[in-house]
Amino acid sequence: MMKKLLKIIITILGLFFSFQISNVYAEETGPLVVQGIVQEGYKLEIVVLVVKADTEEVVKTLKINPENNWMQETSVPEGEYRIRTYIENLSPRATTKQKATYMVKRVTKNPSKREIPCFVVMEGDEKFLSAYYGLVDFQRKDGSFLKGNFSQDEMNQYYQEAIGSQTGMLGSSQSSKNDNDKDIKKDSDSEKNDSIKPKSSKERENKAGGKESINNIKTNRNKIEFPLFIIVMLSVVFIFLLIIIKRSNIKR
Repeated sequence: MMKKLLKIIITILGLFFSFQISNVYAEETGPLVVQGIVQEGYKLEIVVLVVKADTEEVVKTLKINPENNWMQETSVPEGEYRIRTYIENLSPRATTKQKATYMVKRVTKNPSKREIPCFVVMEGDEKFLSAYYGLVDFQRKDGSFLKGNFSQDEMNQYYQEAIGSQTGMLGSSQSSKNDNDKDIKKDSDSEKNDSIKPKSSKERENKAGGKESINNIKTNRNKIEFPLFIIVMLSVVFIFLLIIIKRSNIKR
């Protein structure tokens, strides 16, 4: 009777600790959406690879087409992602082109509807992509992004809406050039500032960065120490139960 009771206790404890350990290592996930802006008359399926921003590791492969209204939603572990896209068996000489956003977006657990990361890809001819590519990053006032098949007139309306709201537009090639020039000048100024920055200022920055690194190390260490503590406690319980079993056998 004693042995059966001990076996039951050991089984229950084993299941409990296994559940706790699995919870420690379980990754938190969050929602992610991919969708397409497609020129009227075009309907080739687009393959979307969701990849980690730092390692380019493919986490999910999705396909958007007319059947799913050019939209797919999925869940991935929390972190930063970008997308890579292509059309299967598409000839290099084909008039159909596709181009996706270059934005890196962060996936978090339980975001608000407006904060759900949405990656947009565009399909059409070269002229269509050249004229409207900026709209892949256009988020409307209601938080939505464009998706579906659109005529040129519809795209012109959305383009004007985007200009009016001044959000999410990459702009024309000229404005893109101006932005690049500004970025180059900003980087140059930043380098100059770094070279003339007082030593004490740089030390403060290093200390701040060091503090952040220490916090990250502590967080990772806590993640490691907690399951180790569980394993040690589980071992102690098993040893204790084995001693009890051995003593009960000696008494008999």
